[in-house]
Amino acid sequence: MHRASIEAIPSGQAAVASIDCITYGNIQRFEPQRLERVRILAETPKGPGLPFITHVRQKPQENR
Repeated sequence: MHRASIEAIPSGQAAVASIDCITYGNIQRFEPQRLERVRILAETPKGPGLPFITHVRQKPQENR
């Protein structure tokens, strides 16, 4: 899904997209040509673990 979002930017179908750092890093490493017409506008703060991506209606879970 994020790969399609990246492809939508240079094609003009999207002006911005939210891409997680893992996907972006993998594309940058293995298919850097896909990012030639993409630039980073903002980044979220670095954290101690991998990013969590979930549904907007997902209820927060308490820390364990």
